[in-house]
Amino acid sequence: MEIIKKSIFGILTLLTLHQHWATCKVPDNIDVLDEWWTTFSESWPRYHQTTQIIHQMAETLPKNVQIYSIGKTVQKREMWVIKLGSDLTKKRSFLVPQMKLVANMHGDETLGRALLLMFAVDVLTKYQKGYRRAIDLLKNTEIHLLYSMNTDGFEATPEGECSPDPDILGRCNANLADLNRDFPDQFVDSGDTFEELLEGRQPETQNVMKWIVANYFVLSANLHALSLVASYPFDSVSLKLEKDPRYKGAGVISRSPDHDFFFTLATMYATTHEFMSIENNCTEGEFPNGVTNGAEWYNVRGGMQDFNYIHSNTFDITFELSCCKFPPKETLLGEWEANREALWKYVEATHWGIKGLVQDEEGNPIDGATIHVDGINHTVYTTPQGEYWRLLVPGKSYTVWAEADGYKASEERDVVVHQKVKVAERYDFTLKEV
Repeated sequence: MEIIKKSIFGILTLLTLHQHWATCKVPDNIDVLDEWWTTFSESWPRYHQTTQIIHQMAETLPKNVQIYSIGKTVQKREMWVIKLGSDLTKKRSFLVPQMKLVANMHGDETLGRALLLMFAVDVLTKYQKGYRRAIDLLKNTEIHLLYSMNTDGFEATPEGECSPDPDILGRCNANLADLNRDFPDQFVDSGDTFEELLEGRQPETQNVMKWIVANYFVLSANLHALSLVASYPFDSVSLKLEKDPRYKGAGVISRSPDHDFFFTLATMYATTHEFMSIENNCTEGEFPNGVTNGAEWYNVRGGMQDFNYIHSNTFDITFELSCCKFPPKETLLGEWEANREALWKYVEATHWGIKGLVQDEEGNPIDGATIHVDGINHTVYTTPQGEYWRLLVPGKSYTVWAEADGYKASEERDVVVHQKVKVAERYDFTLKEV
């Protein structure tokens, strides 16, 4: 894996707003949470109304909500992110992982946008009411919601268009570029520097690339529409296979080193969803159990989920959530109920696996140390605080060790990934200088 560090391009500056941290009174907040829920679950608020509401969220619940922008779209709209946590007035607690959910990458595929806005309000409402599950989630996880990656496309798409013309009605950005074909492809661009990888790409793509590598997101999902399936990496196949005259552009699994983990995670979402695993796709029977490898479905060059895995610590899966790209507003509550528990479980899956600290013999954290798993040719790397998180399949055993430049490799440790835990188990490593 190519490790792209912040030092390559400088730390991404995020615009964080509304950091006046008043203490909230629970009874005063429930009514306004209900108002936000009604707006997001019964209508399709556009850019300006949504911007107003999410900033109201940050003003009303400053300990639990921050709003920041990762940059602007082609038409100069802000790409807002909703950050959720238990106390965002303080620095992220040690070993609390970050995760992200992204939606509306294709502007005319709108259900994911609505679901992420509803998810934010649902989590906040349950947190304010004292629900233990919500309290544990925000205490143990920092959640980032990029609810509309392609706001320009969303604004151009008429409400209720189930299958709009992609070149006219919003699938692409304002430059008519498909953002899910615009990321660096591992089989084409793997040797370039990060600055070179950014060149010539759309503003939205560049913003998301910088956001991904400037943070240490552990888990991610990308919400799409016009099918019903959980699609996992890899999305593209090797150039050698692509040039083989026998290859038809689909039907061949492109396995990542973490294939088993991705398959397990995708299956969890599909089987938790109310009907994805039994009524999968919009043509009967295409995806067994509602799950597919991306390249097995069809070969996609320049997809975002592969970029996450190759160029950062982030494991990313794509969810196709509706047969209608822009469903009628009357269907939103039903769609929410179909996805609600699956979304909650997916965010909680940020804690599948192990976590820990890599330090030297004097107790100093080691930045950029790599975590290795026997039999899996993929590493994750530590934060400047020496933290790591390594996603692994629950119920299985692994052999793990740490390495860093200038140090001897640590001793191997046998770890067991337990099921049904609120947070990943901790395994620390101490490295000796060479």
